[in-house]
Amino acid sequence: MKKLLSILLTAVFLLCCIPPSVSAAETKSSVGENLSGFSTSTLTGEPIDGSVFSEHDITVLHYFATWSADCVYEIGYMQELTAEFGFHVGVIGMLHEDNQSTPEAALELFDELGASYPAVHLDEVLLDLVSLNPYIPQTFFVDSEGNIISEFIGTFPSYSHLVTIVKELLPDTIPYHTVNFYDSLTDTLLLSCSVIDGGSVTPPHPPAYDDYEFDHWEGNYEFVTQDEDVYAIYTALSMPPVLGDVNFDGVIDATDVILVLRMVLLDFPTVPEADFDLSGSIDSIDAIMILRFALGLNE
Repeated sequence: MKKLLSILLTAVFLLCCIPPSVSAAETKSSVGENLSGFSTSTLTGEPIDGSVFSEHDITVLHYFATWSADCVYEIGYMQELTAEFGFHVGVIGMLHEDNQSTPEAALELFDELGASYPAVHLDEVLLDLVSLNPYIPQTFFVDSEGNIISEFIGTFPSYSHLVTIVKELLPDTIPYHTVNFYDSLTDTLLLSCSVIDGGSVTPPHPPAYDDYEFDHWEGNYEFVTQDEDVYAIYTALSMPPVLGDVNFDGVIDATDVILVLRMVLLDFPTVPEADFDLSGSIDSIDAIMILRFALGLNE
């Protein structure tokens, strides 16, 4: 009998999960309410209360259950949000607890998904908030004083939809920085991103080459506080290094000259092949000598 009751309760909550097409007329709004009086504990036992809202421009409260596939997708969205917006946006998960959606299950799910933001038990304040509408998931956007300034009842159609809401709510005064990703072999711009101050960005997939293996990205693209240039660094697999062949393409040409000049003028990552005169340092003389060699003037 208890097992049957648990199945029925689970079915009820599954029916409460709603698609993103739910209209505002079908829900009750909590916008304008103040949540600074909440006080509870995280699923790992740490105390947490309304003072946490002052740590970020916006705090996103995400009401979820572990048995909801939509919630699982959105946990990934929320983790991505904390990385993209840095210290400007915080996220707190609010666990719906039942026989299946337990704290243990939630912590295991967070570990599997790599979610690092806290999840909490519902106190009276948070329970009243999520009980206003009988749906899972629900998402609330709270300002630094604890006021709910926006909400989304139901499932986000995409991560970009969530990002659009957050950007509209953040202060216009927050600076953004440009992060450019380059292919160091060809000096080709692979991706240019606008990143909020203190935020992070995911690098693009580096191009693949037959004779080279991608090694790492050189440059900063996490917790960005200024414009950054980031380079895909490769390791040659078979071709021996050739003095002057700075981009390792087997040919000494104007591209190698340009790369050497970038090393000299723009603090571009250096390689030993750029030291054409074997002086122990890389400077404009190396660029000139490589250019002369490329033009056949050294013969």
